[in-house]
Amino acid sequence: VPYDCVGFVTGVAGNFLRQCEEEWNTLMFFTEVGTGSRSRRFERLAIFGAAFGRRGAELKVMAAIEKKIPGFFTDGVEDFVDNEEWGTDTLCLSPDELSYALGKEGSTKRKIAKASGCIVEYVGYVAYLSGMWVARKRAREYLSWLQSHLSPNRSNAIKIDVEDREDATYIDVPVSAIGYITGDRRATLSKIEQDWSVLMFFVKTTTPPREGAERLGIFGAPRGRRGAELKIMGAVEAKIPGYFTDGMEIGVCEDEWGTCTIKLHGDEISFALGRQGATRRKLAKASGCIIEYVGGVAFCSGHIDERRRARDYLGWLLAQMKGDVHVVDVNRPDLLVLDLPEACVTFVAGANGQSLRAIEADSGTFCFIDRDSRGTQRLIVCSQDVKCRRNAESIIRDQVAMQRSHPGAVEDYAYQRSRRREERKVQRAGRGGGPKGKGKGYGKGRPAFESSGSSSSEDSSEDSASDTNSDPEGGGKRRWDSYEND
Repeated sequence: VPYDCVGFVTGVAGNFLRQCEEEWNTLMFFTEVGTGSRSRRFERLAIFGAAFGRRGAELKVMAAIEKKIPGFFTDGVEDFVDNEEWGTDTLCLSPDELSYALGKEGSTKRKIAKASGCIVEYVGYVAYLSGMWVARKRAREYLSWLQSHLSPNRSNAIKIDVEDREDATYIDVPVSAIGYITGDRRATLSKIEQDWSVLMFFVKTTTPPREGAERLGIFGAPRGRRGAELKIMGAVEAKIPGYFTDGMEIGVCEDEWGTCTIKLHGDEISFALGRQGATRRKLAKASGCIIEYVGGVAFCSGHIDERRRARDYLGWLLAQMKGDVHVVDVNRPDLLVLDLPEACVTFVAGANGQSLRAIEADSGTFCFIDRDSRGTQRLIVCSQDVKCRRNAESIIRDQVAMQRSHPGAVEDYAYQRSRRREERKVQRAGRGGGPKGKGKGYGKGRPAFESSGSSSSEDSSEDSASDTNSDPEGGGKRRWDSYEND
């Protein structure tokens, strides 16, 4: 690292290096100082970790140095394709191409990286693509398709042989719904791409689409492609009811990877969707399954265990519309049963179940009150992730302890959560550190370039729960200030 760039690369109190370490799961520190004339002085930065993470962090630092000293790494660099199984390709970009391939705050670059499974970093006007050969090939293709959008002779659709690609799925979109699913300045498609780590283009294929439709290509990992496809299907179905669901066969798929469909009736749709889709996202997070509602049909996509959990959770949710829920088999690895004192059940649930909903949101679980065969109430915590279940258990036990120590004088969890959020807002406003306020100290120590996301997959999911701060056995005191994901 050139001596003049050490402070820029390190950041205030080492913030930039810590950011690189967290993003790429590496350990970084300076090991020795070179000597010589001032113009050639440097410090050596060591990066420790897995090969993929080391390369990502290295390219991140190279981009920072190139921003400070243009041409330091890229002078004389040309387009290059590495034929090794693991390696790095380079692709020179024009200023317009770089701006388009970077996207707002680096969003397009992150989408290319996640969809291809390749490390993508722009060092000056050179795109560095690092990873396995197949991933680099996909990243080069995705970049070339983006470049074709800037061509003065481009057409609206890219000519791609989608049928022969393992990284592609296509869906026919009726012409009357294209504007609806695209959104203003492609905002809707971009949001779906970001949520599911995919790239989407309208494409021309060897086989024609349905009459009155255009073909949308979805590129990325299988899970992300399926999630994006179902999201598009849901949007089209909302615009043109019955386009996908008329005549659809409803049933259970027994394949290792596949899709199950469940017919919803009347008020079940709105009840299973929740406010702004919160209930659907909650079930998807807890089960680990892709859940999307296309018209009046619930699609559950994923591995067979994920689909089984999704069907069970959705069934238990809908049963609450009719009365008490009774779970026969509670000895499942994805369930946690808590026997609460009768006096605490109402307090833990809160008014209209608001406190229980807040606990679900903070822990990434699905919770409900169940009655056993004797009629005794118990709290069922559902999640495929043991950390999420332990997190919920810790919160609930803390609530029970507080209610017992101060009966009738303790605020329920929903109110506590709301108050903590307001306190954090006041603290941020006092520091003046938020992007909206741009108060004193805003931006200090930040490198003058965008911050890319990790090239890991969606996990996605669409929303994640806070990390647990309880001990490994789930019995420790929950740190309330750790809920930063409200």
